[in-house]
Amino acid sequence: MSDAAAVVEEESEASEESQENLVEVSSEPEEMPDFKIFEKDEPEAETVEAEPEAEEPAKKEESEPKKKDDTWSARVRKDRELRQREIDFKRREQELIGRESKVSQLEGARESILNDPNAFFKSVGLDPLKFYQDWSERLATGAESPSSELQLSSTQQELKELKEQLSRRDEVERANQLEAQRQQVIQAYDSKISEFQKDFADEFPLTAKRCSVEDIREGMVTYYQQTGVELGFREAFDTIEKGLEEEERKAFDDPLVIARFKKHHNLQEAENNSGAQASRTLSSSMRVPPTKKSPEDMTHDEIVAHYEGKLFT
Repeated sequence: MSDAAAVVEEESEASEESQENLVEVSSEPEEMPDFKIFEKDEPEAETVEAEPEAEEPAKKEESEPKKKDDTWSARVRKDRELRQREIDFKRREQELIGRESKVSQLEGARESILNDPNAFFKSVGLDPLKFYQDWSERLATGAESPSSELQLSSTQQELKELKEQLSRRDEVERANQLEAQRQQVIQAYDSKISEFQKDFADEFPLTAKRCSVEDIREGMVTYYQQTGVELGFREAFDTIEKGLEEEERKAFDDPLVIARFKKHHNLQEAENNSGAQASRTLSSSMRVPPTKKSPEDMTHDEIVAHYEGKLFT
């Protein structure tokens, strides 16, 4: 009986557990299947919601040029600042250079006063004795301004220096004007010489070939300085032509010059060859051997034939 009662209890417990499981399953809500009825309406909602997002890139694009403008203006501003700094630096540098020059001048004046005060006062247009007298009187009387005589001497020195500068400038201008006039006269004279040289080149060939316009002008000037006689163009060309002809004649009459000329151009060998060739041509045309022939002009065969049977007889 106990075993049967235990079995009944186990079955009853199992039935209770199955009922509880059924209750739990029935209590959970069943999920409905998705038939996709509202799918067409959803993209409209997405487009409506996507419009604000599309506006954001446009705002970013509008902000980017502003950033670029800001960077460009910043660069321009920076460049201006750098240029201004460079200008200020150069101005300060020039000021320092001017100060250094003034300091060097003052130091030079100080050294000049200490080493040779007389030379210093003369260089600035002051009489040393008058300055010493005026300085002593000012120390004795307590006067602050120099005497009128001393002031007058300095003014006179300034006027003197100014006059000297003006006179030097006038001399330079006068010299430039004279040189310009001289060049004009020389150019006009050279043009006349050139025209005469071209027109009478056949009459004075050596002068036309070997002398330039400047050479002819200098020769005429030299002749005038030596003799005091001013030559005309024809007389000058005639004199120069005769001188050149005399030089050529002396050169060609000089045996040293002729020998040097022949050696340079190989004319001696050409003369010997031309003489032998002329004799051979003449004898062949006459078909008669020459009566006498120098042994120097004979060939080896001719020498053998000439002295054949005559030697050692």
